[in-house]
Amino acid sequence: MSTKKTVASRVAGPSRASISQLTRKPRVNVRPSKSSATTKSMKASPARGVVYGDPDRTRQLILDAAMSEFSEHGFGGARTDRIAANAQVNKQALYYHFGNKNDLFTAVLDDAYRRFYEGYAHVGPTGLPPEEQFRALLNNIFDVHVASRKILPIFLEENRMQGHHLPNTRARDFAGELIRTIEGILDAGKEQGRFRPELQAQHLWISILALCVFNFTHAYTLTNILDWDISKPQKLAERKAHIIHLVMAAIAQPDAAAAAL
Repeated sequence: MSTKKTVASRVAGPSRASISQLTRKPRVNVRPSKSSATTKSMKASPARGVVYGDPDRTRQLILDAAMSEFSEHGFGGARTDRIAANAQVNKQALYYHFGNKNDLFTAVLDDAYRRFYEGYAHVGPTGLPPEEQFRALLNNIFDVHVASRKILPIFLEENRMQGHHLPNTRARDFAGELIRTIEGILDAGKEQGRFRPELQAQHLWISILALCVFNFTHAYTLTNILDWDISKPQKLAERKAHIIHLVMAAIAQPDAAAAAL
């Protein structure tokens, strides 16, 4: 009988008294203290690694780690546990700030466009001739591509996913600022008879980006085919000079181009 009781008690599990002891919550002193503000800020944080009292900084740490993860592994291969580990937060913190992996990629994409286009905020003095302004802009665009090599795969990944996340970002606003800058310089050059009158800013924007980005999205294959490292500073300088010369020759009014020769 005692054996049966022992077996039965094991199957039935712990008694109500033991369950009560296991589930009983410890008493919490709710009286305010001198360090109540500090305690509150610590409890508000969802995870380790969080910069207490600075949720924006915590969010940026996660975005930075996610940027590297999505750039290296793509959307399908990226893992939120690696992102959380590299950001030094746990997954609870990641989901607290971004909800899910899809929303996190959308936020990363938005941040990538912000970083990419913020370099064009100040192009140069408007008092310069249109040709000099455009040269300065082209120089700046290429340099931004050099500085953005690690985030360019984010744009390629979004294109592979048919622009699914793009409507929920500020990409159009960021790109629109650069297109308007191009348009403003073009209009000034057209009025002075220096640039071709048929040029459209949108088409020129696409052409310039294509000339610049190809150098970085195809760096490994180009290096292999050409048998020289296209990412070396000397080759980057050569590419930039070539692109500037090519674009300036393409937009110049024939008479103005002949006069410059």
